[in-house]
Amino acid sequence: MTNFLDIAGPLAERGFRVFPLIPEEKRPVKMSWGDHFDAATTDRNALELWDREVPRANVGISPDENFCFLETDDEAALKEACAGLPGEIWDTTRVSARDNRCYFVFRQTMRTRNTVIRDKACKREGKENLFEFKAFRTYVTGPGSIHPKTGKPYNVDWRTIPAMPDVLLNRLCELHGEPKATATRAMSDAVQRETATLDRFLAWYEVATLGDWFSKGKSWYRPIECPWLSEHENGNQGTSTCVVFTEGGGYVRPAMTCSN
Repeated sequence: MTNFLDIAGPLAERGFRVFPLIPEEKRPVKMSWGDHFDAATTDRNALELWDREVPRANVGISPDENFCFLETDDEAALKEACAGLPGEIWDTTRVSARDNRCYFVFRQTMRTRNTVIRDKACKREGKENLFEFKAFRTYVTGPGSIHPKTGKPYNVDWRTIPAMPDVLLNRLCELHGEPKATATRAMSDAVQRETATLDRFLAWYEVATLGDWFSKGKSWYRPIECPWLSEHENGNQGTSTCVVFTEGGGYVRPAMTCSN
């Protein structure tokens, strides 16, 4: 026997937005609170209300501004398709209820929020889906819930949850036949001069870079190893810690952003 609040409470405390699923199923409960994506919450009062209404409900987790999910029906094939990428890309929280099927949890970045593969499945003719990247209006079944076919709970290997690595997101885009998430427009001569100056600044102060320059609008970003990493409570960096140059802003001292 499972209890919704016992499963949902600890997940909400970790920051995951949750909602009830039909007991021992993966489909949302149809209730008076309306759309489950909009209703998903970390609020304890709401969880206690749902627990009284559907005490044995499974738990769904909705992607939000913080978390996204990479789900696969063939983990071995997905890892084979990502061969050549650093092995540490898989070093994150993993949830599974059956062999060779699981989902990985990542933190959102600017690129995961805007990628064209968001909420799309990578299908294979005659086979299970290679993966589905869940980052918006979709959901996964939370650990502790009961799988409808095995009758056993979803198990979780809790680890520090990093930002989705650009190299992994780019490979997922390639497998979908889409441009890389970090694909960017060409730099003008003026931008090349200014970013080259910033690169010399980074080299002088021995700041390690973790990726190439990419653009969003008129701003250009280069991911760096965070100078304040030792002061953070988690190890997330790179995709959210950048040196920034904005076209037309004039040359000033380098601007650094850190989401931590």
